[in-house]
Amino acid sequence: MKKTAVDVTDIGKDNTGVKLINGRHITEESKMIRGFVSAVITRVNGDIVTLCHNKENLLAEEGRDKMHEAIYKNATATQTAFNFIGLSTSATAPATTDTRTTWELIETSGNGLDRIQASTRNHTASTNTTTLIHEFTASAQVLNVQKAGVLDRIALATGFLGHENTFTLADLEIGDKIMITWVFTLG
Repeated sequence: MKKTAVDVTDIGKDNTGVKLINGRHITEESKMIRGFVSAVITRVNGDIVTLCHNKENLLAEEGRDKMHEAIYKNATATQTAFNFIGLSTSATAPATTDTRTTWELIETSGNGLDRIQASTRNHTASTNTTTLIHEFTASAQVLNVQKAGVLDRIALATGFLGHENTFTLADLEIGDKIMITWVFTLG
């Protein structure tokens, strides 16, 4: 009997298909943490500019590790929630190896754009998503805002980077508002 190689397709997508010997096909829904970020500016004159909408985010390794520890390992976990949003003007692509330390080297502070706890933090029982939203208001001109991150602490030099992503760069004028929305799905 001639055996054929196992063919795995669509790795990393919601549904993965695996072809087995003799043409049998098994489809299995993958389970993973997924997240999406949206960034929208409301200009002082009322114009609305969408910088990105539901762009899949990057889960940083240190954030993933802390989430596993808090959810599964430590019965009395003191891990704080990943619900603080920060902004950056860095054009550097996000990487899973980024950490809170590397984030803070590029994080924007002052001018109304300091890291802050999301003003909206929603999870409805029996659903599979959590939403974090915060609207920042520029108190001075800030050029090239193009990245957002989710961290577990407001204070600098402590905590961990959970998620980060880039969006179309934007120059903010005094009074411009930028709303960052993160939506996370677990499994």
